[in-house]
Amino acid sequence: IYGDTLRIDQELAEIALLKAGVWWEQADTGPRGRTDYDASANRAADYRQKAVLGGNQNVEYWQFSGWNQWQPFADLEIKPVENLTLTPGFKFVNFRFWVNADINQKSRQPYHASKTFNKPLYFLTANYKVTPDLAVYAQYATGFLVPDISQTQVTNPNLDGLKPQQSRNYQVGAVYHSGRFTLDGDLYYINFTNKLQSQVNPATNETEQFNLGGAIYKGIEGQGTFALFDGLYA
Repeated sequence: IYGDTLRIDQELAEIALLKAGVWWEQADTGPRGRTDYDASANRAADYRQKAVLGGNQNVEYWQFSGWNQWQPFADLEIKPVENLTLTPGFKFVNFRFWVNADINQKSRQPYHASKTFNKPLYFLTANYKVTPDLAVYAQYATGFLVPDISQTQVTNPNLDGLKPQQSRNYQVGAVYHSGRFTLDGDLYYINFTNKLQSQVNPATNETEQFNLGGAIYKGIEGQGTFALFDGLYA
């Protein structure tokens, strides 16, 4: 896996700071394979794998795989009034993964395909410093998670039928820090769509995934830290 990140900061007047850049990443795996031999029988082929049509019956898998993604991003840190910071932001995700396998992992069938996913993502954070020791904040963000490569490792992969998991996240909270004591807490609400769920295909006895629909996650969380003395926290 290799890649790079470019980031540029530019002050705009005295109340705004623009941060922009791009993240690029490439992953290449292969050739990657596993072949079974019997070392006690002069390295004769060991046919322990489930028999399938075509291919070598003692090869568990032989494949190339990987992904390429690039993500341009920008956020603008604005201070319209004293003690208030607003940070809107944007990111565009382009993610392509591919598999070239004469004998694919688990299914042990040939599979040669790729899939590209695109998604714009947004976020907004507001932070207000009530006192030197207390700050309150609110956040909104969208999320995006592509299916992983294991979705191709079944007898009849259906990448076109799978949608990326997506989320809309809302959060409000407060942070208090004074001397040796720190306390923070928040409320969160996450609207999750295209949630992936697993099921066993009775025809092939393989575990496959499908988009179940949606789910709501919500709750309250908090934590506190107290410094008993320098270097020791509870």
